[in-house]
Amino acid sequence: MSKEQLAKSTELRAESKNSKLYANSSKPLRWIELIVVITLVLIYGWATHQRNFVWKDDMTLYLDVVEKSPSKSRAYSSLQVAFMSQGQYREAIEAGKSAVYLNPCNVEAYNNMAAAYGRLGLYEEAIVVLKKVLRYAPDYSDAYYNLGVSYLGLGQYKEVIEASARAIYFKPDHADAYNNLGIAFLRMGCNTEGINALKKAIHYGPDTVKAYNNLACLYQYRKICRGCRGS
Repeated sequence: MSKEQLAKSTELRAESKNSKLYANSSKPLRWIELIVVITLVLIYGWATHQRNFVWKDDMTLYLDVVEKSPSKSRAYSSLQVAFMSQGQYREAIEAGKSAVYLNPCNVEAYNNMAAAYGRLGLYEEAIVVLKKVLRYAPDYSDAYYNLGVSYLGLGQYKEVIEASARAIYFKPDHADAYNNLGIAFLRMGCNTEGINALKKAIHYGPDTVKAYNNLACLYQYRKICRGCRGS
């Protein structure tokens, strides 16, 4: 064998040996990659499972959000809404207090707090809160509506009319405000104005059952009264 052939043979054996070494060294790397991928999948799967558990309902979701972000007003506002939807009005008030403490301009938290006070029959407390809302947001229609609801609970019908009129001014199709306006007019003996307001409540909110009920009760009452006068 010539020197040239011997050199080529040596090079081929060296390349073959290097290839085997590379192939052997790549096996541990592939195992490491596989282990990393499996670990990531397991971690992601566990996190997803935990998050699904947390998100089983709005309440647990927002309690989790508050726990993780205790300095965010929005987190407490969301928790407040969840409490309201569950009829837990005292808890909604406390969540609202935390929300406005962190952000004194959080008018939605104030408004929901007032609504919670109203559901508990604490109308005077609701009025105090709503007046704060209207200082920050003087054009907030729903705050005027809730103010009307609170005055209605206290039997202050002139104030109901004023608050409901402001709610309608800022939101002309506010069916619930028209309903409150109608009730206040009727209780003050202004039947024509009351009927007109209730008809507008039905016009703007055809699903507003309470407006239909109020109007039906009025017509039934007037029918009974006419019958009494005729007897």
